[in-house]
Amino acid sequence: MNTASIYTLTRDILGTNVTVLPDSKLLEWLNISLGHRTLDILKYEVDRNASMEMSKTDLVDTTSLVEGDNGYDGEYSFPSDLLRPIRMEISFDGTTFVPAKIYDLNEIEESEISGLNDIYSQEEPYVRFERDSYFIRPLHTTTTVTSGIRIWYEKRQTALTDGGTPTFEQNLHDILAFDLAEMELMRNARLYPSETAARIRNERTRRENRFIAFYNDRMKRNFKVITKVQDCA
Repeated sequence: MNTASIYTLTRDILGTNVTVLPDSKLLEWLNISLGHRTLDILKYEVDRNASMEMSKTDLVDTTSLVEGDNGYDGEYSFPSDLLRPIRMEISFDGTTFVPAKIYDLNEIEESEISGLNDIYSQEEPYVRFERDSYFIRPLHTTTTVTSGIRIWYEKRQTALTDGGTPTFEQNLHDILAFDLAEMELMRNARLYPSETAARIRNERTRRENRFIAFYNDRMKRNFKVITKVQDCA
């Protein structure tokens, strides 16, 4: 369903019209609902790899950088659409990538400023997450490695514009219309009979359960085990 179809279904559910519930308000609410549904998918989806993205960035030579440069003190900005980092690999030579382990400042005895860089090696790099960025240790002090950092992450949804289509399972798009109808019931409760509100909320619950069940079961695999007896006589 594209945005126009979702708008139409929302108004049909409520029995209202574009004057009472204009497209601009529905688009505003739709992006709120889409954000919540994106988080729900990440919450309920059994296979975490299903919603993962991978981004590459250069591992830069830090020797000539100044504060504010990307890579200064080993600090790099996250991709702008990142919700949650999952895995990071680093290549100091442009050929071999090594998974980076996460370290916690509160769990180390060395100084972050003067001693920490010395206890980690290119064979066993570490990373810490802070603010909207990440710090790589040890510092890279030789030639910049093109695409030397790979980060896998859960991605934030792209905001919809009029005519756009949500990217999750299309058979579940109608749940967005019920989300919008619920918002309208809260905004203009006096316009809708209590029976209508109750019916809409019951139908929304049914679709919510279907949504959860789908993403809980989507990536499960059932294997049929067949036992074969071999005659070794």
